[in-house]
Amino acid sequence: MQETARPHRVQRRWRTLGIVELGVVAVTVVAGALLLSAPVALWPVLLLGAGVPVVRSFVTGSRPGTSPAAIVRFGWLPVLASVIALRAVGAPSSYVDQTLVVQLAAILAAAGAAALVGRRRMVQRVVAVGDVADLTSAARRFATSPTAALVGGVAVTGEWPGDATPEAFPPVTDLGRAAWLAREVEATHVVIHPGPGLGVDEIRRLTWELQDQPVTVAVAHQLPHVAAHRLGVETLDQQPLLTVARPRPSRIVHHAKALLDRTAAAAILLVLVPLLVGLAALIRLDSPGKALFTQERVGRNGKLFQIYKFRTMVADAEDLKPTLENSEGNGLLFKQRNDPRVTRVGRVLRRTSLDEIPQLINVLRGEMSLVGPRPALPEEVEQYSWLELRRLAVMPGITGAWQVGGRSELSREAAMELDVSYTDNWSLRSDIAILGRTIPAVLKGRGAM
Repeated sequence: MQETARPHRVQRRWRTLGIVELGVVAVTVVAGALLLSAPVALWPVLLLGAGVPVVRSFVTGSRPGTSPAAIVRFGWLPVLASVIALRAVGAPSSYVDQTLVVQLAAILAAAGAAALVGRRRMVQRVVAVGDVADLTSAARRFATSPTAALVGGVAVTGEWPGDATPEAFPPVTDLGRAAWLAREVEATHVVIHPGPGLGVDEIRRLTWELQDQPVTVAVAHQLPHVAAHRLGVETLDQQPLLTVARPRPSRIVHHAKALLDRTAAAAILLVLVPLLVGLAALIRLDSPGKALFTQERVGRNGKLFQIYKFRTMVADAEDLKPTLENSEGNGLLFKQRNDPRVTRVGRVLRRTSLDEIPQLINVLRGEMSLVGPRPALPEEVEQYSWLELRRLAVMPGITGAWQVGGRSELSREAAMELDVSYTDNWSLRSDIAILGRTIPAVLKGRGAM
């Protein structure tokens, strides 16, 4: 069961987590400096370099402390800065080596501390304020959240359908009691949904009433499909505005993704050569026909290309398609759970997604990416709506939000929304996250046919 606490306990826990991480860093630095006989004059440099990854989390507000991955990911920046500074002042090579050792040890220690205390991460307690529809939507959204729970609601406008009221939280209809409710349910966040009956004056008054409580007051924006990294705040003629960055990343990011794709694809293909040869032999032995299957697909901006896959069906599968029953897929493509055209080896390949490995060739050719929307058939694209056509703005991928989200178990609308959301909000960080989730998804075989 997830832990909840009073607001003052929550704030105290944040401070405790920071003290733990900074304490580990300080102890590691001092112990390392003593063991390596680093002069006392270098200790501040070591402490600064090792502590920056942790301090950064408090400056940017990403708490508790920061994640172990973030500490390691950003840790090399202060290490590099310290080395450059020591070189610039002419420090001996031995001191530079000692600095590297101690800083790296401190970063790893801080990451370990973050992992340890991260298991005790607090569940945010949320009070939602807005229309009844906003509250019911928030209740559904937070119902499956591992990090936040809706514990109260203030329905400023609207009526509950029939006699039904949410059982997950006590509903209040008087905006003047919002501060009282936040105190009673020990809220950590009050999320305001602007609308009729909840305008600028009401929001201003509510922030005044909550000013003495240790809660975060936030305004929910009406852009549910825009990722947080694309949002910002700008002042125009003394008026704060919520800005939305363009969905297209910079050219540098595009080139970095292309370089990552092709480098990784080449390395994986080289490592998997024995496996590829073995799978090709098994396919040929199991049924007559070529080991590789090619098919025309639609790539970025509607450009056609030939996709490569291991053959999982009999050679005349397309000729047999009219004799089959209706598809069991999601409307995006033809699928049958017990398709008689699939060979014995093909079933294993599909279950484990090994049939997708030859698509690394498409990645090397610049026709696909490691991560992106599923490559569509031309006849599918002909039926696309204006919203679905947005999926063609990026390269299709071997894996993507669609695959890690459930593949064929998803409805057409859900799969489309995942791909369009990825197209508008993708980043190198999201790509790495999807690649990390792909392996568990493949092992579970969820949605595979």
